[in-house]
Amino acid sequence: MLKNINGRKIYSRLIMTVLITMLLAGSVLAAGAQADNPKYIFFLIGDGMASSQATLAEYYNQFENLEEVNHDYDQYGESFIDLQAENHSDRLMMHRLDHEGSTRTTGSYTLVPGSAQTATSLATGFKTDRDTIALDLNDKPLESVLMAAQDKGMATGLVSTARITHATPASFGSNVPDRGMENEIAAQYLENEIDYLVGGGARHFLPGSNENSKREDDRNLFEEFANNGYQVFESSNDTAAFRDYEPQAGDQVLYTPTMSHVSYEIDRNDKLVPSIAEMTEKGIELLKQDNDGFFMMIEGGRIDHAAHDNDVAATIHDTLAFDDAVKTAYKFYLEHPNETLIIVAGDHETGGLGLNSSEGMEYDYFMDLAPIREVKASIEEGFEYTGDRAKVYADLKEDFGIEELNDREKELLESAMDLQDAEGKGADVGEMDGYWPQATWISPVQSTIAHITSRRSRIGWTSSAHTGQIIPIRTHGVGAARYSDSMDNTDVAKITAELLEVELN
Repeated sequence: MLKNINGRKIYSRLIMTVLITMLLAGSVLAAGAQADNPKYIFFLIGDGMASSQATLAEYYNQFENLEEVNHDYDQYGESFIDLQAENHSDRLMMHRLDHEGSTRTTGSYTLVPGSAQTATSLATGFKTDRDTIALDLNDKPLESVLMAAQDKGMATGLVSTARITHATPASFGSNVPDRGMENEIAAQYLENEIDYLVGGGARHFLPGSNENSKREDDRNLFEEFANNGYQVFESSNDTAAFRDYEPQAGDQVLYTPTMSHVSYEIDRNDKLVPSIAEMTEKGIELLKQDNDGFFMMIEGGRIDHAAHDNDVAATIHDTLAFDDAVKTAYKFYLEHPNETLIIVAGDHETGGLGLNSSEGMEYDYFMDLAPIREVKASIEEGFEYTGDRAKVYADLKEDFGIEELNDREKELLESAMDLQDAEGKGADVGEMDGYWPQATWISPVQSTIAHITSRRSRIGWTSSAHTGQIIPIRTHGVGAARYSDSMDNTDVAKITAELLEVELN
């Protein structure tokens, strides 16, 4: 009898142990399921940014912390390596995230993609034609991960240093057959009720009667957004009000501080235009008040433009500003580590940036970042040739730190001014022996100055267009390990949709 009682006790304990084990396992599985479903998603895209742009920006950031600049290559190299070894905090924030993968960037029929193609792939998980925004090859509208998140009840935001109607944000918040349809994109943002819209491009919201407008109709989208309950900040005149604005739960915001793109970081007037990090911070203040969480896409849009111009200083400074936005997202992650996912990716590479350049058959292994430190303005916004050659040389000294040109540099610059005098701004710089690649929207003189600056730093460019390079992707937080693979760019959207437990159509 006693033995039976003890047996029952042992049996009962075994049952209890199994039940407790099952409950604990269930708790772990539940926690795991919760851990794989982020409540807050930051999708940060450096337009035109590949490993070379990010690496160069990191080296420059570290170089800026050298107490003394030594132009002797061997000594400079040693001091630089010592600094890197001792001060890991000088690494870019994006390079300190936990997980890293890579993405292929091809379009539907092209090895070298356009921004609309790559953004559509990252946003929707589908390949498309070069200028198409979130439509498939049969012109069927595609749902982006941002819009799917909104359908789930999450708050949504788009931030860009380009026009907010440009290809990358448009692919997350609209559907049009051509990226040039920015007026239609602006109107679709209103229809789609995106909660936070901040970037350049006021000209696409103004009525056609306004001299600055690019619209062909008389729709005043600023008024329409305001009538639909948005807090509207139309221009840099409203920047102080935007900064003072304290978001309330349920608010929606539209802010366009510039007519076209936001200024390059190296040219930006802080009193008139907030940084991309500040735009991101204000978005967090607003969107975090939604109990269902948020999805915010943040684009460093002008990295691409600077690289198109082969403007090494502007490329670096816009990449560093973009990384400040990554830091802002990471600060939020530290407050919500079990609910936040940070995705940092480029959409494609621009310019074929090389971290060493040789002229002719010269052979070396050096870069010299010191000349870049002297640059005070972008090529595009900070310099324009008007026929005054003396001013060109004065600007070279004041804005680019170039006091004297060598014979070859002077020959190239004088040839570019001759060409521009004869042919105008649209002249083909290819007539100059094909020595410098020519970006499509800057003059021969601007292009020549860009390449003098680059070559003095031993920086090379193979193109003024996009290239077909594989692009790194870095992630951190909830579900971040899912992106640690060699992927197609369409996989990024598919994985994100799975984490959100939504289906993309």
